[in-house]
Amino acid sequence: MDKQADSQVENEWKLADIEYNGYSNNDIIKFLSQLQNQTHDYLEAKKMLISAIRLVKKKGLTTNKKMTGGYVKDYVDTWIANGLTSVDEMVKFENNRNERSTDNQRESNVLIPTSDQIQKQNEKLAKQLGYNTVEEMGKASWNLLVELRNTRPERMANKAKTGLTATGHQVLKRF
Repeated sequence: MDKQADSQVENEWKLADIEYNGYSNNDIIKFLSQLQNQTHDYLEAKKMLISAIRLVKKKGLTTNKKMTGGYVKDYVDTWIANGLTSVDEMVKFENNRNERSTDNQRESNVLIPTSDQIQKQNEKLAKQLGYNTVEEMGKASWNLLVELRNTRPERMANKAKTGLTATGHQVLKRF
């Protein structure tokens, strides 16, 4: 491999403030080799690896996390798995990927129910259960819970006598 090219990638790695350890040089060589096998062009592979490093740096600045070579590996593996062979293809792929993630964020915001939707749902449930208002349903539910709490010791004491489990199933007869 071209020693100058490796040092250029290594300098990018260090400038991106990605953790550099005893394995980093081997990682860089491995990533370049994998990308070169995919692109069949050493310079294109080098450009793609530098792009991955810069994307990791950008991601690190936005998330305030310490970046490692694993993040670079994720980009390289994703690009190889998707058959990308040039920087242009990679740029298009990453742009589409970013658009999809922002679309997913917009969808997740839509799925959060509003207070109006919750109120309508509660009114519908109250009507289905035979109550006139949501407040009536709430009071009845509260009263039921209070009654259950007050009668719990008595009900628990009767469980052994009735031979039923907590779910109402018959237990094995005692020997």
